[in-house]
Amino acid sequence: MRKATQSGAGIQFEIHDHKQSDASYYAIYRFDGKKKGNIEDSTNLLATVHKENTSQLFNDSSVEKGKTYTYVVTALDRTHNESKQTKQVYIKVK
Repeated sequence: MRKATQSGAGIQFEIHDHKQSDASYYAIYRFDGKKKGNIEDSTNLLATVHKENTSQLFNDSSVEKGKTYTYVVTALDRTHNESKQTKQVYIKVK
């Protein structure tokens, strides 16, 4: 995940893939507040996005004004092996 920005009433971010990646799709996790969350807890899974190009856009339209969220992304291959998570991205919805 390269960056997250507020776009209207949602949060939009871009997921970039490595050139030699065998990722088929990405798992996007969201945690309330500015904290490290548990990706093993499926209630934190916000969405999955299928890989279509080297860069994917995702918009989280379920955010609430005034709240802070933490996002991380993992890549999964065709047999569902999950990578380590990206660095955490924090954003406060204005």
